[in-house]
Amino acid sequence: MDSTRIAFLKNKDGVSFALRILCILLIPAACFYLSHYMVGDVFGKIKPLLQLYNIAFYEVLSLFLIALTGSAPFSLVFLCVSSCLFGLLNAYVFRFRGSFVMPWDFMSAQTAANVAGNFDYTPTRRMVALTLAFAVLIVLSVILTRKTPEDSRLKKPSFRIALLAGSVTAGVILYLLLMNENVQKAIRFHEGNFQIQSTTTRNGLLLGFIFKTKYFLVQKPPDYSAAEEKAVLDSMDIDTELPETLPDVVVIMNEAFSDPAVYGEIKTSEDYMPFIHSLNGKENTVTGYVDVSVNGGNTPNSEFEFLTGNSLAFLPEGCIPFQNYVNRDMDSLASYFKSLGYDTLAMHPYLESGWDRTKVYPLLGFDEMHFLDYFEGFSPKYVRDYVSDESLYDQIIYELENRKDPSKRMFSFNVTMQNHSDYGGDFENFERTVFPEGEDRESEDAVRTANYLTLIKISDDAFRKFAEYISDCPRPTVIVMFGDHQPAPKVFRPFFKELGLGGDEPSEEEMALRYKVPFVILANYDIEEAAGMELGLNYLGNLLLKETGIPLTRYRSFTNDFSRDYPVISAGFVRDASGNLKAVREEATGLLPYSKMQYYEMFDDNDDYE
Repeated sequence: MDSTRIAFLKNKDGVSFALRILCILLIPAACFYLSHYMVGDVFGKIKPLLQLYNIAFYEVLSLFLIALTGSAPFSLVFLCVSSCLFGLLNAYVFRFRGSFVMPWDFMSAQTAANVAGNFDYTPTRRMVALTLAFAVLIVLSVILTRKTPEDSRLKKPSFRIALLAGSVTAGVILYLLLMNENVQKAIRFHEGNFQIQSTTTRNGLLLGFIFKTKYFLVQKPPDYSAAEEKAVLDSMDIDTELPETLPDVVVIMNEAFSDPAVYGEIKTSEDYMPFIHSLNGKENTVTGYVDVSVNGGNTPNSEFEFLTGNSLAFLPEGCIPFQNYVNRDMDSLASYFKSLGYDTLAMHPYLESGWDRTKVYPLLGFDEMHFLDYFEGFSPKYVRDYVSDESLYDQIIYELENRKDPSKRMFSFNVTMQNHSDYGGDFENFERTVFPEGEDRESEDAVRTANYLTLIKISDDAFRKFAEYISDCPRPTVIVMFGDHQPAPKVFRPFFKELGLGGDEPSEEEMALRYKVPFVILANYDIEEAAGMELGLNYLGNLLLKETGIPLTRYRSFTNDFSRDYPVISAGFVRDASGNLKAVREEATGLLPYSKMQYYEMFDDNDDYE
């Protein structure tokens, strides 16, 4: 090393420059650890190589920002602030929904804003402590990375361009390596099968987020041919004769309506859904459970599966089809009933801006749609901050009795709002009446569970009154009611504690139970009774048609036949005819015929039901 270089390293500015470089390297690493600790532990959870891979992404991002802005202090402060906010956002999303932020969640920002004011944002001690740690890191970033007069490298365009190109190249290489299966094995990357959230908790907040970008696009199934799939449908011999009785069909997708008894024998102060429980084995009634693809949120995915008969199992993990893929006319129950001469109506007593429904519903075949502003004209009752189920049922009755053309039958699809999270705290217009036994009723967990159980009890009573109305209705009518998803797992914490469930590593069977919600089909005329059924939500529309005697479409005939081998399919798992539970990716070969036909139906089928 020459004497000039040695002198530079020894003088004050040389030490300052070395310290700056050290800080520029260490602060991004600190951002990784602090942001991930917002949602969970690092050491013991994330393998060392995965920690280094996370840090590498933070380092590359830091260098990219420095090259872009020409300022190390500004770039590091920006990195600290965004890392802190990203960690907090994930911590709150996990608190409210039981999952972490997905890349496509930012497309749902308007929907999230619609309900944002109804949650408790009181920070935990961990959130406060880590936010303060980030504040310290921000101060250090400003103090320790200020430029010295002699360091003018970032003022040179050639240096910044080279740094920018190098950081982008490094980022692309890191991303492509992450998507390579051999590299994933080498760094011990964990891709959750039944526990989607473990992709984040075991790999790192940023790495889990980046990895999920691979699911933005739907890939064609292996050996897919649109012509072959069309030929399969064309060759199917289907019944086209309609029954003598074509009923009105009313569908209620009940927000967060679920039965915690699926986990085992639980103890509550009283039955939280006495009417639903009483329907097992009743005349002209079908009862059971559907396995859905979401837990704690993402309601429109259940709408999509029920209405279209498609499964989230064959779409990118965590996607929202309403926002990602329904951008042209798409076959659904609504379009099918419309082709049979029905009026088709969709109603949801909340803001119309949620989940792009105003765009999607017409594409699925709905003639009319009504949202909160329409309901307000009828002075609805509220439970907590949302329109009650009872008011929604009153509105359904009004629409049935005041249809534009009395000679036409109606297909009415309704999404409730009453039971939406959050379930903590007290409300002026709501009193807890159902409690988990064996818990201090004033504890945070017990209050949350009691609020939820009470809401379910109110829903159950409202549904009883509506069913009684339909039973006396002179027109033949069929009701379908099902829950869109269970609440976030923390809502059932007292039951999990009682049953020894809900640990950090729940079994696959326990995870499968988190996607199980009740359904009911009942009619005011003769249909075939059944009880204790279990099926994927994508098959529930088929069951509805079969119960009413309405012929299945070619696509639904295909999926109905497929259900004999796989009666349960959801985003994370399948259950075969023998009751064996498997992850979707583990059963990819057996599911391939369905995935190819669904791809054709969603993206290449230009026919309609007419």
